[in-house]
Amino acid sequence: MNRLRGGLAAMLMLLGGPTQADVIEYVELEFASGAIWQGTITFNDGYQGMIDANGWLTGGSHGFNEFMSWTWWDGTGQSNPADWNGDGWYEDWLMNGGEGVGDYTVYLGLSWSAGASVDAGSIQFVLLNDPEYSGNLVYNDLLIGWSATAVPLPSSLALLALGGYLLLRRREQRLPCQCPRQPPH
Repeated sequence: MNRLRGGLAAMLMLLGGPTQADVIEYVELEFASGAIWQGTITFNDGYQGMIDANGWLTGGSHGFNEFMSWTWWDGTGQSNPADWNGDGWYEDWLMNGGEGVGDYTVYLGLSWSAGASVDAGSIQFVLLNDPEYSGNLVYNDLLIGWSATAVPLPSSLALLALGGYLLLRRREQRLPCQCPRQPPH
């Protein structure tokens, strides 16, 4: 029983760290040219803004091979999120090059609905007929499709481990001893 208490205490200490409301999603973006962007995008609480990106734009008729590692609003220290063009959707851009104005050559515009994303439990991008807000403006390459999957946070994995540990302990307590009996002396 003491081992069970020790295991529970250790798991609770892991889970008792600072609360993190960021949402990390593995995203795949498909463009009209055949190019694909694959990587992770971090959104702040409630999909209210993109705060980080880490992925590659590859292939397509332009032969892309571009690493995108930051987002415009966060990387330039501006208000995030923003509805830049007033269409009712949040917009931001995945950027290549070093963070900051002037050190990029390719950027991908993305628009999304924060409310629909919260309701769906995953990012809900909006496909617009405008490559600045839904595609690659530099190459006039529209975003034509996307998929997203949530990346489990460490606290989720810790909860899963705790559940497995408790199930094993319960089974261990229920099993009768299979030890051979010692003859009396």
